[in-house]
Parts: sequence; structure tokens; C-alpha cells
Amino acid sequence: MAKPRSLSQGRVVSITARRDEAKGEEAFLGLLHANIADNPGRIEPIPASLFGRMERLRAKAEANRARAELLEG
Repeated sequence: MAKPRSLSQGRVVSITARRDEAKGEEAFLGLLHANIADNPGRIEPIPASLFGRMERLRAKAEANRARAELLEG
């Protein structure tokens, strides 16, 4: 029978670090919002060709990962 998992085996994450991370993200988003508001003419759609390139790179990475996986059993 499996031993019950104790709390000491769980992952402990600092709430202070999480709060600092959230503050950093909030500051970045504020900066981004201000930049967009100040320069609305600089906003352009992402070219479809870039999305295609991203998909091809993702497919290659997944194929490489699948070839590199070692299965035991």
C-alpha cells in the first residue's frame, strides 16, 4: 500500500516572489499600454507568413522531441 504523501513532499512557492512577479507583469503591461496609447499608428497586424513560419518551427521541434524520447518498460 502506498504511503500517504506528506506536506513536506509538496512544492513550496514563496508568495512574496509570486506577488513581485505579478507587480513586474503589471508594470510591463502598464508600459505597453502607455506606448500603444501614445503611438497608435505603429500598431500593425502580424503577417500571415510569420504565423506559418512559427507553425513550421513548432512542428519541427515536436518531431525532434518525439525522435529524442526514450521509453522504458
